[in-house]
Amino acid sequence: TIFQDKVDADHKEEEKKKKLDELMRLILVGGEHKKEPFLNKKSRRMTWAPGRASASLYSPISIPPAMIRSKEDEQIEEEEETSNNDSEGKILSIDSACTEVTNDTWEEIKHHGVKTVEIIMIHVGVNTDDLENETMTTMNEKMKKMEEAKKEIENERNELEIKSLEDMENRMRSCQMEEERLLEERRRMDEEKARLKLKEDALTAKEEMIEKKERKIIHEKIMVEGRVRNISRINRYCLSYLCKMQKP
Repeated sequence: TIFQDKVDADHKEEEKKKKLDELMRLILVGGEHKKEPFLNKKSRRMTWAPGRASASLYSPISIPPAMIRSKEDEQIEEEEETSNNDSEGKILSIDSACTEVTNDTWEEIKHHGVKTVEIIMIHVGVNTDDLENETMTTMNEKMKKMEEAKKEIENERNELEIKSLEDMENRMRSCQMEEERLLEERRRMDEEKARLKLKEDALTAKEEMIEKKERKIIHEKIMVEGRVRNISRINRYCLSYLCKMQKP
């Protein structure tokens, strides 16, 4: 069925990934017999010695070539142990972005690990071309995804910058309009103040003119009253004189 086919395909994919991870681990550590690279020689032989531990399970005819340990393998193991002690603290990872491999370690892998890796690849049935193509395809897909994500981030950043610039322009425009409105209002207030000043000056001049007229009227009134007094005094004198003249 379709479901069973999908399950089988997923299982094959997982097996392929496991083989790929094992192959990459073997490439990085330098061979099958180097599973625990930072242990000493004695403990490593006790914990991982497939040739010695499993030799009794196979007949001399059926022992796989990858499990036969020769003096050359032991010499290679000692050289790898020495190189491990020299390069202790170097972290080997499958991810090439965070893998730190020295030239000596790479030469050691190149000279001593190629044969073991080839034997293991043939034993597990891994096709290097398919593996390389799959790895390149995966890397290309990851690169494409990274580029797309980078483009999206750039677009979002550009949109945010454009939006922020538009907001700043709108704020500056509104501030400028508000400033112009305040200047216009101040100009109107100055004009109103000048008009009120003119009215005040006109009223002051009118008050001064009225005050002058009042003073003039008062002065004329005083002069008229004085003349009237003089005339009445003269009249009284004349009347008294006439009366005296008419007496016998």
